[in-house]
Amino acid sequence: MLGYSYNAAELVEIVKQKHGITISTRTLLRYEKSGLIPPAMRGGHGRGKGRFTYYPEGTEISVVMGYIKLNKSNVIANVLERDFPDVHKRILKIVSREVAANANI
Repeated sequence: MLGYSYNAAELVEIVKQKHGITISTRTLLRYEKSGLIPPAMRGGHGRGKGRFTYYPEGTEISVVMGYIKLNKSNVIANVLERDFPDVHKRILKIVSREVAANANI
């Protein structure tokens, strides 16, 4: 599916393997409902064949940023802003671009 590359289980595993963050598929749904990650495409495979959920490409970054925002934001943001202002500015630009890109999906 063009632009949609992860099912929920794959996304959870990618985030765990690449970033060391353990979340559940239920957490993905909460992040989605709160607007922290872009909406998934959902549908059915046909009568009696189950349902599917696919998240857009780039959702991995949004999941990590959402996790940081909900769990570590104050500490990380304060340290970055105080000790690494250039890095802080670059991260804000990256996050802003990501949010803007996800809004256009």
